[in-house]
Amino acid sequence: MYRFSAASLCRAVLLTLTWLISSTAHADLQSKLRDLLFDPPTPAPQKVQTMNRLEQQLAVPAYFVPDPESCPKAPQPTPYRCPWKRVLERNATAFVVIRPGDGPGNREQAGPGTLVQLNYARQIAYAHQAGKKVLAYIPTHYATMSGQHGLDAAKERVRHYMEWYNDKANGVWIDGFFLDQVSDFESTLPVYYRPLTDYIRQQPGRRPLIVLNPAAHVSQSYLRIADVIVTFDSSYEEYLSYTERTPLATLGWEAKEQNAKRIWHIVRDVKCNNYASEPKSVCLPLQKVMQLTKNRNAGYVYITEDSYAAPFDAVPAREFWRDESWYAEQPVIP
Repeated sequence: MYRFSAASLCRAVLLTLTWLISSTAHADLQSKLRDLLFDPPTPAPQKVQTMNRLEQQLAVPAYFVPDPESCPKAPQPTPYRCPWKRVLERNATAFVVIRPGDGPGNREQAGPGTLVQLNYARQIAYAHQAGKKVLAYIPTHYATMSGQHGLDAAKERVRHYMEWYNDKANGVWIDGFFLDQVSDFESTLPVYYRPLTDYIRQQPGRRPLIVLNPAAHVSQSYLRIADVIVTFDSSYEEYLSYTERTPLATLGWEAKEQNAKRIWHIVRDVKCNNYASEPKSVCLPLQKVMQLTKNRNAGYVYITEDSYAAPFDAVPAREFWRDESWYAEQPVIP
């Protein structure tokens, strides 16, 4: 029996292929072999998959007043009497945003421990007992550099939040900041938003969660200074239009599955009129928008019935909030 070394076999194959390529008698095979060896076919472009298998969490702009002290023990709180209880009792809720005015409140004017400040401190403690994070609201007025909403004023608000809500023994502290009215011009990052987020991270305590709300798709540079970006904050009708005219594949970093928990979508004015007559029925607009948020890779969501007049002054109605929470927790909406 003849034995061939691996090197001898490779040389034999190479000589055979070379002869086939150079031979005019095998024109068709010649072309195919040349293409295979020297010009391999370009792999077909991979399709960007929609992220319809996505377990989400609720992020709530809780711009309503703190609950009365009796609410934590209330068995079935009404939407307007105990909104915080209804938010905190949902497993899907990840964090809430407090907004005592456009900043931490007026403690300096009324002295330590005004009624409003005590209520908010108590509400922050309840949130922490429920395992939720609390973010503080800071307006930035699209990188206004001076005046009551300038960079220095924003830093002062941060400092006041950190000082006034700082009673760790009783569960009171700020977990991060929600920067609203963020400019989507990248040129504002080095002059306003990076200095502000650097200042936030320099505060003592835990590493803060920083959320920016430009309410638009922005460059990946924003991810270097923030943890979460609100890339949509508008109405239901606008969301349907936006998702139809803007394919996910065109959104760069937003289309990457690993970035889901860096994306927050807020959709307002979602009407579910059928709940009034059939509390156990399916609200098709809510179901549709929740499916779209999964398809758009939004790891955090907040969907509300409220419109622009006062979009975050109350939690959605009982059936709406029940279903929104359930949809968020499902990897796939049936």
